[in-house]
Amino acid sequence: GFKDDFIVRISPLADGGTRIDMRSKSRIGLSDIGANAARIRDFTERLNAALG
Repeated sequence: GFKDDFIVRISPLADGGTRIDMRSKSRIGLSDIGANAARIRDFTERLNAALG
């Protein structure tokens, strides 16, 4: 599998909302063949499902 760093930062906004920043970066190689984008999409889908 791919060795990656996956970082999620959650910050409150002044209007009471929440900002979620995500980054996924491969540790090895020049291309991840879409693995990082897929990881972020999967996380977003799971988060949305958990929040209802």
